[in-house]
Amino acid sequence: MEKKTIKNCSLKTTKGQAKSLFKPLLFLYCASIIGTILAVGPSDLQASGWNSGNSPSKMKLFTRNFFKLLPLKAFLKERPWSGDYWPTHKGGVSYRWASPARNEKNKWMYKNPGKGVVPRNLSPIEKYDLYVGNKNFDLTKLERERTGIFTERKIPEWEGLCHSWAPATFLYENPQMITVESPEGKEITFYSSDIKALLTYHLHFNEAPKTKFLGSRCNLDFSELEKEYKKGLISKEDLEAMMRMPECEDTNAGAFHVVLTNFIGRKNRSFIIDKTRDLEVWNQPVYGYESKILEERKGASEGAHPKTHKEITLETVVYYIAEVPQTFELSVDPNSIEAITFTYTLEIDLLGRIIGGSWLSYERPDFIWTQNKPSFKEPFKELKRLYKLSTSY
Repeated sequence: MEKKTIKNCSLKTTKGQAKSLFKPLLFLYCASIIGTILAVGPSDLQASGWNSGNSPSKMKLFTRNFFKLLPLKAFLKERPWSGDYWPTHKGGVSYRWASPARNEKNKWMYKNPGKGVVPRNLSPIEKYDLYVGNKNFDLTKLERERTGIFTERKIPEWEGLCHSWAPATFLYENPQMITVESPEGKEITFYSSDIKALLTYHLHFNEAPKTKFLGSRCNLDFSELEKEYKKGLISKEDLEAMMRMPECEDTNAGAFHVVLTNFIGRKNRSFIIDKTRDLEVWNQPVYGYESKILEERKGASEGAHPKTHKEITLETVVYYIAEVPQTFELSVDPNSIEAITFTYTLEIDLLGRIIGGSWLSYERPDFIWTQNKPSFKEPFKELKRLYKLSTSY
């Protein structure tokens, strides 16, 4: 798919690499919204019960949907850790982030893996090659090839490993710095962010056994559509019709609230939201939420689920984990928590169950997902030991 020039964090591979080496989940990537779009009022939004693609059951978690049984406020007992998204233009996990080099480019434009700096300042993947006794630094070379930093291609600063960083933050414990020995008996120090990088790369490299996905990907760039509207190339009706396309209208608001309150509020489990609703994608792990009831009224809006008995309007602040710079020691960065506010209406049946919903705010998640841990397989089988050592505290 041809990508337009947008600010985001993405994954790119050559066709051969994509087939034989990497299986990224639905080409997920992170992004930052460029601008605002023409406001859409509540009367323009479609309200309905969720379809099969938006059913909370797709998340494979026993869920309750009785509104009064779902907490209006909840946070995970333990905050997921954060870290870097390992941008492609810096060589991904071959970036020597710990190096004191004054010239930043020297941290990724080096020619000879394993040389030029003391072992503790090598990149995460160089250290791993040393640890497993790979004298040819094959994994490091593979990462250099994947990122293409020596090619003539201009690499956007937004490309990276966000799609595997997001689940890693809650699937694995926060690692601490450890020192181990290579097969030759040389000491190798893995800093906290080195282990995080390897866990992230492991999730990128090894396909998840079970991935649960709710909603569908919107492939429209709303900012480009807005430009076309302002130039008179499309009408307001055309703009609004495209924004109301099914893949750009979900995730269903009612289904989202059911998943949010069950995962965070009842099960103490995180999941990932794409917090932007159009082509640009931000994969962010959810940490908590606070909902406030704005209005309750009997009856159903036009287009609501036919069994709707009453509607409840909520304002929900969702707190999620954002990317932060690398660290040497185990840490919990206070700046890693950010928030986004959603406003929506829930459709409630006669028994008090959530059976649908509609969005009132422009902001809404495009899709939500989660995955299980893949096993530590080659070439990251030895990462299992490093992970256990780094989390034995």
